[in-house]
Amino acid sequence: SMHLKKDEIKNPCLDYIDNIIFSPPGATFTAGGTTYTEFSTVRTKFLSGEISEENLKRGLIDALNVLLEPVRKHFTIDENAKNLLALVQQYKQEAKTEVAEKVVRRLNLVELDKVPAGSHLVFSPVPNVSPTLQEAVDTLALLHKAGDKPAVL
Repeated sequence: SMHLKKDEIKNPCLDYIDNIIFSPPGATFTAGGTTYTEFSTVRTKFLSGEISEENLKRGLIDALNVLLEPVRKHFTIDENAKNLLALVQQYKQEAKTEVAEKVVRRLNLVELDKVPAGSHLVFSPVPNVSPTLQEAVDTLALLHKAGDKPAVL
């Protein structure tokens, strides 16, 4: 995983708090009813158990929502941004519809009376002038799995 700083804890919530929440000057972080002004204090209190994992996550969610609210507001108030968002959502919906409508087609040789029902298909290596013993053994093992009536088609 990607980390901006070497940290043995590898807790993404702490990474987000350090690199996003505390990145603006004078930023604060609130967890469990306590407001912190420095990341090092949050980290220490979390590692000691004074801040629970639930309170750390809730504080991160609340802090991220505060940072995102002006962006959300911009896309609901500004007419140009609102139209752009609608266009992006339309493109995403169209792409989703195209994938959902894609039909998977399979060649059914039994329905076409080309092979009997219950037939097995064995892919063998491309023939060459010097096959390896492993290729021969693998092909024989696959043919053996085909059952009592092996056939070459």
